Amino acid sequence: MNDIYEKWLRNETVSEREAVWCDMLQNRGIDDPCPKCSGYGVKVYSSTATWMGGIGGQMITNGVCDECWGSGDANRKWTDLRVMMNRVRDAEINNRRLHDENNNLKKMLDNKGIIS
Repeated sequence: MNDIYEKWLRNETVSEREAVWCDMLQNRGIDDPCPKCSGYGVKVYSSTATWMGGIGGQMITNGVCDECWGSGDANRKWTDLRVMMNRVRDAEINNRRLHDENNNLKKMLDNKGIIS
């Protein structure tokens, strides 16, 4: 857990800015702030590629945190978007493969005169 947040939870003195941040964490139900985004769930990336990687333009861009995936909590991460994108891509590839197999089977049956 973050030192400032621990101090605040123990009712010790923190700056006004830190108190606002701690209030935000408490309101969002965050017990252990993500070390990458400080509990905000978003972070600033140095290019337009954000968490997706690849080619990006030269622009400071904000996007979902690639550590907690937007939850802000280090121990309660939301869905990993990279994994989700890979699952969708794999499903699309599998769907294309099944479609091609189906078409090939239909052609084979049609050539043998089983279906027309």
